[in-house]
Amino acid sequence: MTMHVQHGYGQGDRIAALADHSVVHSVILSPTDQGPRKLLETSIDCQDRGLSVLLDPQSYIYAPDIGAVARNHEENDLEFIGMNWSQPPTSTMDMIARVGLLNDAIGGSIRIAPSPLQSSFADVWTPLSIQLARAGSDAWGREKTIATLAIEESAFSDRAQVDAWLDVATTLEVRGFYLLVQRSNTSYPPVPWAAETLANVMSAIYVLTELNDYEVHWGYSDLEGLLGLAAGATAIATGWSHGLRQFSTSKWVPRTGGRQPAMRYP
Repeated sequence: MTMHVQHGYGQGDRIAALADHSVVHSVILSPTDQGPRKLLETSIDCQDRGLSVLLDPQSYIYAPDIGAVARNHEENDLEFIGMNWSQPPTSTMDMIARVGLLNDAIGGSIRIAPSPLQSSFADVWTPLSIQLARAGSDAWGREKTIATLAIEESAFSDRAQVDAWLDVATTLEVRGFYLLVQRSNTSYPPVPWAAETLANVMSAIYVLTELNDYEVHWGYSDLEGLLGLAAGATAIATGWSHGLRQFSTSKWVPRTGGRQPAMRYP
Protein backbone atom coordinates (compact mmCIF):
# COMPACT_ATOMS: atom_id res chain seq x y z
CA MET A 1 0.00 0.00 0.00
CA THR A 2 1.23 3.49 -0.87
CA MET A 3 0.01 6.71 0.69
CA HIS A 4 0.58 10.18 -0.78
CA VAL A 5 0.33 13.29 1.35
CA GLN A 6 -2.03 15.72 -0.43
CA HIS A 7 -0.17 18.97 0.10
CA GLY A 8 -1.97 22.27 0.69
CA TYR A 9 -2.34 25.31 2.92
CA GLY A 10 -1.15 25.00 6.52
CA GLN A 11 1.78 22.67 5.93
CA GLY A 12 3.69 23.52 9.11
CA ASP A 13 5.63 20.47 10.29
CA ARG A 14 2.99 17.98 9.22
CA ILE A 15 4.97 16.43 6.36
CA ALA A 16 8.02 16.07 8.60
CA ALA A 17 5.88 14.34 11.21
CA LEU A 18 4.50 11.91 8.62
CA ALA A 19 7.81 11.14 6.93
CA ASP A 20 8.78 8.62 9.62
CA HIS A 21 5.75 6.46 8.85
CA SER A 22 6.67 3.76 6.36
CA VAL A 23 3.21 3.84 4.74
CA VAL A 24 3.83 7.41 3.48
CA HIS A 25 5.98 7.39 0.36
CA SER A 26 5.41 10.69 -1.45
CA VAL A 27 3.86 14.14 -1.49
CA ILE A 28 1.59 15.64 -4.17
CA LEU A 29 2.61 19.30 -4.21
CA SER A 30 0.14 22.16 -4.64
CA PRO A 31 1.33 25.11 -6.78
CA THR A 32 -1.66 27.10 -5.51
CA ASP A 33 -0.30 27.21 -1.99
CA GLN A 34 3.38 27.89 -2.60
CA GLY A 35 5.39 29.94 -5.07
CA PRO A 36 8.33 28.42 -7.00
CA ARG A 37 10.98 29.11 -4.35
CA LYS A 38 8.92 27.65 -1.51
CA LEU A 39 7.86 24.70 -3.68
CA LEU A 40 11.51 23.95 -4.34
CA GLU A 41 12.30 24.14 -0.62
CA THR A 42 9.41 21.79 0.18
CA SER A 43 10.46 19.40 -2.58
CA ILE A 44 14.06 19.27 -1.37
CA ASP A 45 12.93 18.76 2.23
CA CYS A 46 10.61 15.92 1.18
CA GLN A 47 13.28 14.17 -0.86
CA ASP A 48 15.83 14.58 1.95
CA ARG A 49 13.33 12.76 4.17
CA GLY A 50 13.04 9.91 1.65
CA LEU A 51 9.73 11.02 0.13
CA SER A 52 9.28 11.37 -3.63
CA VAL A 53 7.35 14.34 -5.01
CA LEU A 54 4.65 14.80 -7.63
CA LEU A 55 3.24 18.13 -8.79
CA ASP A 56 -0.49 18.55 -9.39
CA PRO A 57 -0.82 21.20 -12.17
CA GLN A 58 -4.39 21.96 -10.95
CA SER A 59 -5.47 22.99 -14.47
CA TYR A 60 -8.95 21.61 -13.77
CA ILE A 61 -9.84 24.86 -12.01
CA TYR A 62 -9.74 26.76 -15.33
CA ALA A 63 -11.96 24.66 -17.55
CA PRO A 64 -14.86 24.83 -17.58
CA ASP A 65 -14.70 28.38 -16.18
CA ILE A 66 -15.92 28.31 -12.59
CA GLY A 67 -14.49 31.64 -11.45
CA ALA A 68 -11.67 29.98 -9.52
CA VAL A 69 -8.57 31.83 -8.37
CA ALA A 70 -5.22 30.17 -7.69
CA ARG A 71 -2.98 32.43 -5.62
CA ASN A 72 0.43 31.32 -6.86
CA HIS A 73 -0.32 29.97 -10.32
CA GLU A 74 0.81 33.12 -12.11
CA GLU A 75 4.13 33.07 -10.25
CA ASN A 76 4.50 29.36 -11.07
CA ASP A 77 3.58 30.02 -14.74
CA LEU A 78 0.62 27.64 -14.51
CA GLU A 79 -2.23 30.07 -15.20
CA PHE A 80 -4.28 28.47 -17.99
CA ILE A 81 -7.07 31.05 -18.19
CA GLY A 82 -7.38 30.65 -21.96
CA MET A 83 -7.81 26.88 -21.78
CA ASN A 84 -10.55 25.82 -24.20
CA TRP A 85 -11.98 22.52 -25.42
CA SER A 86 -11.26 23.63 -29.02
CA GLN A 87 -7.77 25.03 -28.43
CA PRO A 88 -5.09 24.53 -31.12
CA PRO A 89 -2.28 21.98 -30.71
CA THR A 90 0.20 24.79 -30.03
CA SER A 91 -1.73 25.76 -26.88
CA THR A 92 -1.76 22.15 -25.73
CA MET A 93 1.99 21.83 -26.22
CA ASP A 94 2.55 25.14 -24.41
CA MET A 95 0.64 23.81 -21.39
CA ILE A 96 2.74 20.65 -21.37
CA ALA A 97 5.97 22.65 -21.68
CA ARG A 98 5.07 24.90 -18.75
CA VAL A 99 4.16 21.96 -16.52
CA GLY A 100 7.42 20.29 -17.53
CA LEU A 101 9.49 23.37 -16.69
CA LEU A 102 8.07 23.64 -13.18
CA ASN A 103 8.70 19.94 -12.63
CA ASP A 104 12.29 20.45 -13.79
CA ALA A 105 12.66 23.38 -11.38
CA ILE A 106 11.54 21.40 -8.32
CA GLY A 107 13.26 18.16 -9.25
CA GLY A 108 10.15 16.16 -10.11
CA SER A 109 10.82 13.15 -12.32
CA ILE A 110 7.35 11.65 -12.84
CA ARG A 111 4.94 14.30 -14.17
CA ILE A 112 1.18 14.63 -13.78
CA ALA A 113 -0.31 15.91 -17.04
CA PRO A 114 -2.76 18.83 -16.91
CA SER A 115 -6.44 18.26 -17.68
CA PRO A 116 -9.78 20.08 -17.63
CA LEU A 117 -12.61 19.02 -15.34
CA GLN A 118 -15.10 16.73 -17.10
CA SER A 119 -18.78 16.66 -16.23
CA SER A 120 -19.08 13.24 -17.86
CA PHE A 121 -17.08 10.79 -19.92
CA ALA A 122 -18.64 12.18 -23.10
CA ASP A 123 -18.62 15.96 -22.68
CA VAL A 124 -16.72 18.42 -24.91
CA TRP A 125 -13.71 18.47 -22.55
CA THR A 126 -13.02 14.74 -22.73
CA PRO A 127 -10.98 14.83 -25.99
CA LEU A 128 -8.79 17.64 -24.62
CA SER A 129 -8.03 15.61 -21.51
CA ILE A 130 -6.96 12.67 -23.68
CA GLN A 131 -4.86 14.91 -25.96
CA LEU A 132 -3.08 16.52 -23.01
CA ALA A 133 -2.14 13.05 -21.77
CA ARG A 134 -0.82 12.10 -25.20
CA ALA A 135 1.10 15.38 -25.52
CA GLY A 136 2.64 14.81 -22.10
CA SER A 137 3.73 11.32 -23.08
CA ASP A 138 5.26 12.61 -26.32
CA ALA A 139 7.20 15.29 -24.44
CA TRP A 140 8.24 13.41 -21.31
CA GLY A 141 8.08 9.75 -22.27
CA ARG A 142 5.66 7.02 -21.21
CA GLU A 143 7.33 6.13 -17.90
CA LYS A 144 7.37 9.74 -16.71
CA THR A 145 3.75 10.59 -17.58
CA ILE A 146 0.65 10.26 -15.44
CA ALA A 147 -2.59 11.28 -17.14
CA THR A 148 -5.20 13.19 -15.14
CA LEU A 149 -8.85 12.20 -14.94
CA ALA A 150 -10.69 14.97 -13.08
CA ILE A 151 -14.39 14.24 -13.30
CA GLU A 152 -17.75 14.69 -11.61
CA GLU A 153 -18.97 11.88 -9.37
CA SER A 154 -22.20 11.59 -11.41
CA ALA A 155 -20.21 10.55 -14.49
CA PHE A 156 -19.66 7.12 -12.94
CA SER A 157 -23.40 6.47 -12.80
CA ASP A 158 -23.39 5.69 -16.55
CA ARG A 159 -21.54 2.40 -16.92
CA ALA A 160 -21.71 2.42 -20.73
CA GLN A 161 -19.90 5.76 -20.88
CA VAL A 162 -17.31 4.58 -18.36
CA ASP A 163 -16.58 1.53 -20.51
CA ALA A 164 -16.41 3.63 -23.69
CA TRP A 165 -13.87 5.94 -22.04
CA LEU A 166 -11.84 2.96 -20.82
CA ASP A 167 -11.64 1.64 -24.38
CA VAL A 168 -9.83 4.87 -25.34
CA ALA A 169 -7.90 5.45 -22.12
CA THR A 170 -6.30 2.01 -22.26
CA THR A 171 -4.65 2.94 -25.57
CA LEU A 172 -2.67 5.77 -23.95
CA GLU A 173 1.10 5.37 -23.71
CA VAL A 174 1.33 6.62 -20.12
CA ARG A 175 2.55 5.28 -16.80
CA GLY A 176 -0.81 5.70 -15.13
CA PHE A 177 -3.66 7.96 -14.07
CA TYR A 178 -4.21 10.61 -11.40
CA LEU A 179 -7.87 10.16 -10.48
CA LEU A 180 -9.87 13.04 -9.01
CA VAL A 181 -13.60 12.53 -8.44
CA GLN A 182 -15.54 15.69 -7.63
CA ARG A 183 -18.20 14.86 -5.07
CA SER A 184 -21.69 16.26 -5.69
CA ASN A 185 -21.98 17.20 -2.01
CA THR A 186 -18.95 18.46 -0.11
CA SER A 187 -20.53 18.89 3.30
CA TYR A 188 -19.02 17.52 6.50
CA PRO A 189 -19.33 14.74 7.49
CA PRO A 190 -19.09 13.41 3.90
CA VAL A 191 -22.31 12.06 2.46
CA PRO A 192 -22.41 8.36 1.45
CA TRP A 193 -21.72 7.37 -2.14
CA ALA A 194 -24.44 5.85 -4.29
CA ALA A 195 -23.56 2.15 -4.31
CA GLU A 196 -23.66 1.74 -8.10
CA THR A 197 -21.58 4.87 -8.67
CA LEU A 198 -18.87 3.78 -6.24
CA ALA A 199 -18.91 0.28 -7.70
CA ASN A 200 -18.22 1.75 -11.14
CA VAL A 201 -15.29 3.76 -9.75
CA MET A 202 -13.88 0.53 -8.29
CA SER A 203 -14.43 -1.28 -11.58
CA ALA A 204 -12.62 1.45 -13.55
CA ILE A 205 -9.67 1.25 -11.15
CA TYR A 206 -9.58 -2.54 -11.52
CA VAL A 207 -9.67 -2.37 -15.32
CA LEU A 208 -6.86 0.19 -15.46
CA THR A 209 -4.57 -1.48 -12.93
CA GLU A 210 -5.21 -5.20 -12.79
CA LEU A 211 -6.22 -5.74 -16.43
CA ASN A 212 -4.07 -3.12 -18.19
CA ASP A 213 -1.06 -2.63 -15.88
CA TYR A 214 -1.43 1.13 -15.38
CA GLU A 215 -0.84 2.88 -12.10
CA VAL A 216 -3.81 4.67 -10.52
CA HIS A 217 -3.21 7.38 -7.93
CA TRP A 218 -6.51 8.44 -6.34
CA GLY A 219 -6.17 12.01 -5.08
CA TYR A 220 -8.21 13.59 -2.28
CA SER A 221 -9.66 10.14 -1.62
CA ASP A 222 -9.61 9.76 2.17
CA LEU A 223 -11.45 6.66 3.49
CA GLU A 224 -12.99 5.58 0.18
CA GLY A 225 -9.43 5.37 -1.07
CA LEU A 226 -9.02 2.23 1.03
CA LEU A 227 -11.66 0.59 -1.17
CA GLY A 228 -9.71 1.82 -4.17
CA LEU A 229 -6.60 0.08 -2.88
CA ALA A 230 -8.59 -3.13 -2.52
CA ALA A 231 -9.72 -2.76 -6.15
CA GLY A 232 -6.12 -2.38 -7.30
CA ALA A 233 -5.22 1.32 -6.97
CA THR A 234 -1.49 1.94 -6.75
CA ALA A 235 -1.76 4.74 -4.21
CA ILE A 236 -4.21 7.05 -2.49
CA ALA A 237 -3.74 10.61 -1.32
CA THR A 238 -5.20 12.55 1.57
CA GLY A 239 -4.31 15.61 3.60
CA TRP A 240 -4.70 17.34 6.94
CA SER A 241 -7.86 19.36 6.21
CA HIS A 242 -11.33 18.55 4.90
CA GLY A 243 -10.51 20.36 1.64
CA LEU A 244 -7.57 17.99 1.12
CA ARG A 245 -9.64 14.87 1.78
CA GLN A 246 -12.51 15.50 -0.63
CA PHE A 247 -11.99 16.83 -4.15
CA SER A 248 -14.03 19.86 -5.18
CA THR A 249 -13.06 22.78 -7.43
CA SER A 250 -15.29 25.00 -5.26
CA LYS A 251 -12.29 25.13 -2.94
CA TRP A 252 -10.65 27.60 -5.32
CA VAL A 253 -13.71 29.84 -5.83
CA PRO A 254 -13.44 33.03 -3.72
CA ARG A 255 -16.20 33.52 -1.18
CA THR A 256 -17.21 36.39 1.08
CA GLY A 257 -18.20 36.21 4.71
CA GLY A 258 -17.62 33.24 6.94
CA ARG A 259 -19.17 30.83 9.36
CA GLN A 260 -18.25 28.86 12.43
CA PRO A 261 -16.33 25.66 11.58
CA ALA A 262 -18.31 22.44 11.73
CA MET A 263 -17.64 20.06 14.61
CA ARG A 264 -15.04 17.48 13.52
CA TYR A 265 -15.27 13.81 14.35
CA PRO A 266 -12.38 11.29 14.32
